[in-house]
Amino acid sequence: MVLFLKKEEIESWLFELILRRDILGYYEAEVRELAGLCKNQSEFSLLKHILEKVVIVNETQLQSAIERMAEGIKSQLKEDQKAAIVAMAWDDSPDSSQQLLQRLKVQFHSWKNIKFFNRVPSYVKPSVMKEFSTFILIDDFTGTGSTVLSRMNYVMKAGAGSGINLDGRINLLFGINEALINIKNSYTNLTCVYSLPKGLSGHFSGEQLTDNISHMKRLEEELAASIDGNQLPSLGYGGAEALFA
Repeated sequence: MVLFLKKEEIESWLFELILRRDILGYYEAEVRELAGLCKNQSEFSLLKHILEKVVIVNETQLQSAIERMAEGIKSQLKEDQKAAIVAMAWDDSPDSSQQLLQRLKVQFHSWKNIKFFNRVPSYVKPSVMKEFSTFILIDDFTGTGSTVLSRMNYVMKAGAGSGINLDGRINLLFGINEALINIKNSYTNLTCVYSLPKGLSGHFSGEQLTDNISHMKRLEEELAASIDGNQLPSLGYGGAEALFA
């Protein structure tokens, strides 16, 4: 394969990058390979932009964000108030919102009137909704807001169908700005610890945006189309220009 960049150019750039963003050192081999896939300066410039803007959260930062989420939820409730905290998960498939739920439990050890549900259908039962009419739907990330809205719509419709007046809130760790706006158009009781711009349109506009989307799609052709049998959509799920892993 003919490389657009010479190997020594890649190594020099990579060394300087990791000096500034040392956490990328964990992904040195992958970043080196991506640089080798670039066919022109425009693609390489886009790769450099992505690596400067990508958000990588370490364990300490993640725990801090979870603690901030917990404090935010507590501020919305009284300690003796009955409430349900519900993971965004739908079925028995593993979901990162369930891991978040487990980590939140520790933050509420003294709150005896809080009950945790590891998937939405576990909460959507007339007897449960009646006892815990206040609920907080949680997730670690939203890229478009579509999953959050579908879950929230489902729960609120189920409550109305059972004659139960539900008080629903949404709490997220991370969210793309446009997704949060999309959710707030329907549900204003939304809290997000950290909001983020889209990977491309959050930084570029006009012809520059059009060109960079084209470069991104060209680079995507070099990458795996699926991981563990799961398809990876172009520009992220729903065109979110983001992926959360």
